[in-house]
Amino acid sequence: MLAGNAVALKPSFRSSRVGKHFEEAFNEAGFPTGLVKAFYPPDQTLAGLLSQRRFGAVSFTGSTEVGTKVATAVAPFFPNLVLELGSKDGAYVASDADLAFAIDSLVDGVVYNAGQSCCGISLFPSLFPSLSFSSCCSST
Repeated sequence: MLAGNAVALKPSFRSSRVGKHFEEAFNEAGFPTGLVKAFYPPDQTLAGLLSQRRFGAVSFTGSTEVGTKVATAVAPFFPNLVLELGSKDGAYVASDADLAFAIDSLVDGVVYNAGQSCCGISLFPSLFPSLSFSSCCSST
């Protein structure tokens, strides 16, 4: 935007209101109307738009399956492409960690932003096979 480029934002259907709020925030801040535009096309329409060479840059965050489709659609014209795929952010808890603090932090990492954070924790390797939630935390 600082270089004069417009932004076409297609949010996830799971957080579609975010796109509209983002658009409205830029309009209210005094940016030219339409500089940031949220749109909600069906998947087939989006694939067609991506293949029309209208974008100088494409950024996608989501599944590997859809990311592959995005990359394939834009490959013939080589735009700047950023893909953040997979969403398997792991958490590591050291053996000498304060477990109550670690558990609180892990829960926050999972539920932060209703799970819609691209860095939300989604993978817990079992580092302590004998440890269970009830063995370190109680409701009393």
